[in-house]
Amino acid sequence: GVLTHRPMSESEHALVSEALGHPIQNVADAPEVGGFQGVVVQGRALPPLRSPVELEAPAPGEQPSPAGLMEHARNVAQARARVPHSDFPVGCVVTTTDGHAVAGVNVEFDDWTRGLCAERSALALTLAYGLSPAALFVSCVKVPGGTPCGACRQVIAELVPNGPIWIDRHETPPLRTSTQALLPDAFVGASLRHPTADR
Repeated sequence: GVLTHRPMSESEHALVSEALGHPIQNVADAPEVGGFQGVVVQGRALPPLRSPVELEAPAPGEQPSPAGLMEHARNVAQARARVPHSDFPVGCVVTTTDGHAVAGVNVEFDDWTRGLCAERSALALTLAYGLSPAALFVSCVKVPGGTPCGACRQVIAELVPNGPIWIDRHETPPLRTSTQALLPDAFVGASLRHPTADR
């Protein structure tokens, strides 16, 4: 499959068809990550997901709903997490300083050391889109109140030092915590930076 942020031109369409060796057809022309309506994986239809940079964008002057963003984190975990070994889906939504939101999920491999956590995948995608993370919404679908692992806490401390972290508690309202509460006295690496004159 080919995913683009805009509909392909005729020449691009022809180039991809030639590269693949057979004709292709558009699934959707809308700039959506979820342009794969109707795709079935392991017996279940995947729900569409909107563009990473346009999720839950609030109206001018409005704040996004923590409950709504948490529901999205839960839904994306159930639909997209790849957890063949642990069966422990996790979803994360990172809201940005300009009101967008970016979703991520955990992805497991046979070599456990190469696995990706939902928090770090969402933060990496946020940076890849050139956006600035402001807050995180984390849902451990099978464990109410599940929190980020130690590695994720370190990355959160460096990338979202002052932003709130929301934890899914399922039937009760999300818990708001902070980077400082999750990782007190975090190492931030400022001491590693030296002016050129000191070298």
